[in-house]
Amino acid sequence: MALRKDGMAIRDILNPTSSMCLMAIENNPMSIQFIDNPSKDLCEYAVKLRPYAIQYIDVYYEDLWMKAVEQRAYVIQFLKEYSEKILKYALHCNPLSLKYIKKEFQSEVIINFALSKDATMKKYIR
Repeated sequence: MALRKDGMAIRDILNPTSSMCLMAIENNPMSIQFIDNPSKDLCEYAVKLRPYAIQYIDVYYEDLWMKAVEQRAYVIQFLKEYSEKILKYALHCNPLSLKYIKKEFQSEVIINFALSKDATMKKYIR
């Protein structure tokens, strides 16, 4: 089966089964972008394998974002809606993540929190 070699092949399969979707994710977690309405479990698995897969998950799961940010704080750049909790957690995990926080999410609270973690991050305030 093509999915064993290339998880992205899921995009060419009409109505893939759940086992096909799992196989695609195991081969390439970024294939989550081609799965219609993936289950939360499938999303969690994709993010566990590759945190950057979070950018392709349209449903906002706060706990999933926390896990992704914990693994790679830089994924904060893919956050689509403001969440002070997630932003602060990213900065807690890695103050350099301020560099990747969108300008519209850099509130005074977030900036002050970042600077309290590492004053050298001032250069990343947008």
